[in-house]
Amino acid sequence: MKATVAPSMLAASVPAALSRRDLRIDLFRGLALIFIFIDHIPNNWFGQITPRNFGFSDAAEMFVFFSGFSTGRAYGGVLQRQGWRVAIKRIWRRCWDIYLAHLLLLAFLSVAVTWAAASTHRQAFLDDMRISPLFWDTSRAMLETLLLKFRPVNTDVLPIYVVLMGCFPLVLWGLERTARLVMVVSVALYLAANLLNWNFSTYPHHEPWLFNPLGWQILFVFGAYLGHRPDAVVISRRWRGVLVPVGVVYLIWALLVAQSWVHPWLGSFVPDWLGPVIYPISKTNLAPLRLVHFLALLYLGSLLVRKDAAWLQSWWAEPFLRCGQHSLPIFCLGVFLSFVAYFFLVMVNGSIATQGVVSLGGISMLCTAAYWLHERKVRLGQVRVSRL
Repeated sequence: MKATVAPSMLAASVPAALSRRDLRIDLFRGLALIFIFIDHIPNNWFGQITPRNFGFSDAAEMFVFFSGFSTGRAYGGVLQRQGWRVAIKRIWRRCWDIYLAHLLLLAFLSVAVTWAAASTHRQAFLDDMRISPLFWDTSRAMLETLLLKFRPVNTDVLPIYVVLMGCFPLVLWGLERTARLVMVVSVALYLAANLLNWNFSTYPHHEPWLFNPLGWQILFVFGAYLGHRPDAVVISRRWRGVLVPVGVVYLIWALLVAQSWVHPWLGSFVPDWLGPVIYPISKTNLAPLRLVHFLALLYLGSLLVRKDAAWLQSWWAEPFLRCGQHSLPIFCLGVFLSFVAYFFLVMVNGSIATQGVVSLGGISMLCTAAYWLHERKVRLGQVRVSRL
């Protein structure tokens, strides 16, 4: 970053070491957290304006990829500076942090849901949030929680990060020695998840994981590959003349298909013979159409949003940057607040105005928490970005 860039609130508060970061990563990860929070509120009209309604992929793909990118860059740097022993130690420490965060989130969420059900005499809260097994099979539910198999609603993301971070030392070792082989193995696991339906099961209904680690790992690993070996991005520039128009056409087609789910008259853009070919567009295994859609967005977005764009340091971008820089606590808070919003809508009213109040109120709380976390680290001299 050039020293002549005009100062702003963001630039004034970020140390020089951190200002060299690619702020696009923090921005889009922060936006993904906001979208995830909005999408987690049941029957929320404002969920209609999040990415999931304008194509095959949604905020989950953004979050997983950019988390992989920042993980590859961060721990690759630790490896180069301090060696394998320190890098592996820090990776597993981060894995442990995510595991504990998941358990704490489940504990707080379970207490909140139980209180809501008891105080309002509404058993539906326990059933809707899938907390009921804690009462009719407590010891088994607690054991399955420790094994990452018991998940109340909206708590499916962190378990895959525990798995991915636990395996990341092996991925990092492969990226250091033969990155192409790592990607080949990643693609093979992805194909196995989609063609053979390999997955893990949950408790109590033995359903597959909503985010199959064997499928979603391809986004995380690809992100880590680009974060650890940024020179690989140069290859795509040679094909810009082909990739750009193909990507644009694909995104437009995906937009029309996605909108046909809301507006049936657009179904004419999906011929009868094509429906059985493209459906179902599985989120669980990260269907190829979802993967390609996100990669098209990623490629075109990287061309449209330059790394040195001045607006990335504007006052209005700063709240999203802060959320992206503290993604683990902000994600957990967002899941908790989504239930609070749901409870409020049920007990007060579910009007669009009320949905707007709880959505904007929750976003404000997330941004406020992110600012507080940043300022706390500044005071403690520990300004660094979360790798989740």
